[in-house]
Amino acid sequence: MPASSDGPAQNWPEPEVPDEIYEETEEGALAALKYWFEAITYLQLTGEFEPVSAVSAPDCETCNNKIDQFYDLYEAEGGWYVAEGATTSDEIVSSITTGGNAGILFTLVEGGYAAHDTSGESLGEVTDETYAAEASLAYDGAQWWVLELSIADPQ
Repeated sequence: MPASSDGPAQNWPEPEVPDEIYEETEEGALAALKYWFEAITYLQLTGEFEPVSAVSAPDCETCNNKIDQFYDLYEAEGGWYVAEGATTSDEIVSSITTGGNAGILFTLVEGGYAAHDTSGESLGEVTDETYAAEASLAYDGAQWWVLELSIADPQ
């Protein structure tokens, strides 16, 4: 059941990890990036952070900030989000180095969302935004990890 002003998402399906993220290829890097955004949407809708943490490098500042932002509303305030989620498009893998690093340029479309407190009252809404973005990923011999995300001002 999707999230609404009555409560957070219930029995929302966890995103499936694509097999490609275990391959040191452009397709693998792209799959990891797309999965990261599916997992961050899952976190935003459910408060479950494990899927996004499984592809976020521990020192990825942007990753950790997003995880904290969404998780904190659930844990610290007992609230939830109603969200459309974020998607990527126009992805270009700018390079994969011999050391297993990849840079991806892409357009990020962040769907609108609303936060609610424990009683269902709105804490505010954010409208859809489109951004130019870049991601740095690394392949560690087993899987791709998101190292960092850089997101420009809205277009």
